[in-house]
Amino acid sequence: MAETLAEIRSQNFVFSLADLKVNRSLMKEIQSRLHSMGLYDYKPGDPDGWYGPRTELALERFCRHVHLNCMDTGLFGASFATALLTIQKLNSPGIFTLPDWWQGGSRTELGRAIAKEGQR
Repeated sequence: MAETLAEIRSQNFVFSLADLKVNRSLMKEIQSRLHSMGLYDYKPGDPDGWYGPRTELALERFCRHVHLNCMDTGLFGASFATALLTIQKLNSPGIFTLPDWWQGGSRTELGRAIAKEGQR
């Protein structure tokens, strides 16, 4: 089993939420990344590597923001690891975020915007 986010990304590894909950070293790395994005608040002794309510909430918020359904499927893989490793701030544009101007418009409009960006 991969032990770091970089290994998950490079080996295209997929793991379950159950596996994640027992891998404390990987959980510590995830908690640290979530903290750097302002999603996970440290308490003394954190990151502790334990999967609890604060970690779950931070993961749910992160996955929702980057449009990954990991928390719904219970499966985490290279896309999840890449997002955690590359995104610095949740409000900064990146490959996993929708533009700030996007306010829930039509799918057609979004498709056109994505196609336009792809042509740049």
